[in-house]
Amino acid sequence: MKIFKADGAAARLTESPPNWLELLRADPGSRALGVQWLDADAIREEAAEEVSLFDGIMHSEATLAHIHEHRPHMVRVASGPRYASKGGFEDEAAWFVDTREPARLLLAVSDRYPTFLWIPAEGTAEGMRKALGGLFPTPAPTRVTLPRTSRGFMGYADEISVPNVYSGEFVPIDGLELDRYYTMNVFTNVYSWGSWVTDDPYPDEFVSPIALVGAAREFHRQRPGVPSMTWRTAASGSYLSIEAHAGLFFVAEARYRPNPNPSVIEAINAEFGSTFPPDLPVDVAGALIGFDFRPLELWEQELAVEDDPPQILGKLEIATALAYGDLDAVDRLRPYFLHDEPGFRAHALNYALRYNLDFLLEENLLDETDEYLAEQIHKLLDQGTGNAHPDLFEEGVHWEGVSRKGCN
Repeated sequence: MKIFKADGAAARLTESPPNWLELLRADPGSRALGVQWLDADAIREEAAEEVSLFDGIMHSEATLAHIHEHRPHMVRVASGPRYASKGGFEDEAAWFVDTREPARLLLAVSDRYPTFLWIPAEGTAEGMRKALGGLFPTPAPTRVTLPRTSRGFMGYADEISVPNVYSGEFVPIDGLELDRYYTMNVFTNVYSWGSWVTDDPYPDEFVSPIALVGAAREFHRQRPGVPSMTWRTAASGSYLSIEAHAGLFFVAEARYRPNPNPSVIEAINAEFGSTFPPDLPVDVAGALIGFDFRPLELWEQELAVEDDPPQILGKLEIATALAYGDLDAVDRLRPYFLHDEPGFRAHALNYALRYNLDFLLEENLLDETDEYLAEQIHKLLDQGTGNAHPDLFEEGVHWEGVSRKGCN
């Protein structure tokens, strides 16, 4: 675990503070934002304290290197505003100056945020207000007031895991381990809910965990279809859902208000090769650190140039899951459900079957030339689609041995 001190950097900053910082301290507009400025003594005192790297995030070598390179040069000059999340927890934003380039502020939504998620701000009250844009909304957004939706492939169930919060060892994802991970994560509220619930069901006022036990059990129920777990993110109030598809792989869906500071996400993508939408809020991106998030457009680009049938099927399976709930996207994938080989068509139509896309089965049936496959499609349409997806969030349920009805 790396320990940092910024006392040397703080000494330089307090001895010769930039003029813009002195002017901003005296500007009442910054205090109106809930910001409290540290005086020179407080700056030096805080910078002399040891800062631990441990933040509960699944770091890579690249993200750790970024923190090692930048964090020792960062000096906190202000705090606030404070913000509350459900469960009786509070956190506080922090404002830093990079002493290598002391020409602007950097906003850390929490001092536990890694440096690559800090938001640059002009050294004015208006610059601070813009950096805070989209954060700490009141009242908290609901599903219908979160206008943007982004979905990304996270990985196969047998290939991704999360650290156990007690041992630190990586374990397969299930609902308990995932809930523990996000409970300890600075980016999300402590409570989650299942696909049975459409909107955040938890009260805004503090309720004791014991009082919530019975209700939480109900909130975690899953509807027939694709099981999911959803968390509200702590700073932007977005919804982050993780879905288990076909008992085989996971998809993340973010519902959010666009981040007005896209340069942060653009820099992350450039630095680490990630593929987050530039308008994704920083707390959603932080909650997804350590997982893949490959959106549908990347799979469509690969499908457009792929000519190997097994590879097409594998990518089509993921693309169909990412298109779940988006008929325009399904329409773009329609040509891939057609192929000269009946075996290919059977596999492809099984993907449509999972998501109740009966019209694709009916459309293919009109021109189906293989008698056996046509008979199977007729039977499936007669008995109804709506194949259940195994609930990988339930303890003891694993991807191995999952069986599903369908064409064969």
